[in-house]
Amino acid sequence: MREIATEAAEELAALIGHEAEGVSAVRRGEAGWRVEVDVVE
Repeated sequence: MREIATEAAEELAALIGHEAEGVSAVRRGEAGWRVEVDVVE
């Protein structure tokens, strides 16, 4: 699960141009994984 969280945080940071502060939650859903990432502007 740690790999999923790390990959999601890195992808979001690349997409929005801000460093991710951390991951709040990781949940498995019907369509795949759902990851909540914390970002501070």
